[in-house]
Order: sequence, then C-alpha cells, then structure tokens
Amino acid sequence: RLGLDYRSLQAINPKLIYCSISGFGESGPLRHAGCSDPIMQAFSGFARFNGATGDALEAFRFTGFIDLTTASVATEAVLAAVNERECSGQGQEVCISMLEAALEMQATRVADYLIGNSLAKPAGSASPAFAPDRAFNSADREIFISVCRVREWQEFCKAIEQPDLAIDPRFLTNVQRVQAHSELDAIIEPIIAKRPAIWWLRTFGRHGVACSLAHHFETYRFHQQIVENKMIAPIDTEWGEVVVGGLPWHFSGTPCEVLAPPSPGQHNSEILGTPSPKEAGHGI
Repeated sequence: RLGLDYRSLQAINPKLIYCSISGFGESGPLRHAGCSDPIMQAFSGFARFNGATGDALEAFRFTGFIDLTTASVATEAVLAAVNERECSGQGQEVCISMLEAALEMQATRVADYLIGNSLAKPAGSASPAFAPDRAFNSADREIFISVCRVREWQEFCKAIEQPDLAIDPRFLTNVQRVQAHSELDAIIEPIIAKRPAIWWLRTFGRHGVACSLAHHFETYRFHQQIVENKMIAPIDTEWGEVVVGGLPWHFSGTPCEVLAPPSPGQHNSEILGTPSPKEAGHGI
C-alpha cells in the first residue's frame, strides 16, 4: 500500500535484497492470517511434540522459540542472498514464514513421525535419539545426563557401579537402548536417586560422561563459567547496578560491549538542539 513492495523498489535498485516474513507463507488459504509465537507453536506441532509422557497438551513456552528461530532463518537466508549477489550482481526477494522456520527447527522430530517412529511423542526430557539422555532425580535435585557414544556408555556403567550393564544384550547398542528405554530407566532411576547431585557431577566428570545441574538464574549469574566469559553484563543505571544478559558474539577485531541505557534527556542537545536537564544544570 505504501509502494514499498519488492517490485517497486527493485525497479529503483536492482541490487536490493528484500526480506519478507509472514506467518503461514506467501500462498494458501492462511496467507493473510495473523500469527504470533503461541499460535505457531500450536499450528506447527511444537506444542504436541514436546512435554511429559502422557501429557494431553504441552504447556506453551513463552520464550519466543518460533519468533527467534524465524529471525535466525531470515538472517541465514539474507546472508545467502548477499553471497549470491557477490557472484551475479543482482539482488532478489527472500520470503520466510514462521511455519517454515518452525518445521525447520523440528526437522528431526517430524522425520521420526513421518517414518512411523513411535518415539516421536512427548517424552519429557528424554532424547528420542540417545539413551540414557535425560534428567534423573538424584537424592536432592535433578541432574541431566547424556550418553551418546560407545565409550561413554561403558564409562557410565562404571560410574554407577554396574559394569555388567555394559554387556547386557538388551543394551549393547544405542539403538537397543533407545528401543528399551523404559527397561533401562527402571534400572538407572533408583541408582541415581540414592546419591546427591554433586556426588554424581564429580563421579561422571571423572568418567568423562556429560552431565549438568538445572540452574536457576540466581545461581547461574554467579557461575564462574558465565562470569569469566562475560555471558552476563553488569551496567550502571539511574537505579543502580543492573545485571543483564551479555552479547552472544566475541569478535577479535571489533569487540562489543553492553552499554547502559541513556538517562532521561541525555541526548536532547544532539537530537533537538537543546541542552539536557543535566547540561542545563537543572538536574532531572
């Protein structure tokens, strides 16, 4: 309506790369339908594939999974178009939809379902591809354990003091363990439940088995790994120090930092040509 569609702008600049993002795609009966993250979580199957075993419907995740994934897919597509323009000298229109991004994010789960895999159902924290690979209740809190390779399985069995489990014919391969995950869980769960999480963290660490606690943000913000890598950022504001999430990139040549928000009126002179309250000596 504003004359800012791709065809109109391409006529002015043939090198233009124009990205258009819709909810359900460029054609079809839903092409003009409104959309939001929760709507697409429902429509794309995201809310059905995830959740605890036996759940009728998974509670929606309000972290913006589909929104963020759509943004990432759009960025990848635009960069690919930029790369192609380096060769052809021509721009193009790039069309992205939230539905396609949601299906891309669930590609392996969708494939499992389409080939008739019965494991393509809500299974709590359990992985559909590996076993054991899920959260277990220890004596005091949950611990997440991931076993993917043959050596990891052997070391896991040593760590839980069940060496014979490594040669049990029911669990020799990962495929067998995934297929017999209920039997395997019945053996592992009471063993993990006997000792506290910190004991298991140290034991699995010695055996080279990947594991982790489920952190709360309050403990997460003080974790040495997080602090040393500047994954959080303390900033000074009008209300004192505030801790926010850090930047996800680390550039060797152009380092980035999180800056404090401007104070009220800080940029008055730059934008309006009038001094800010502080600059005028009147306070805020």
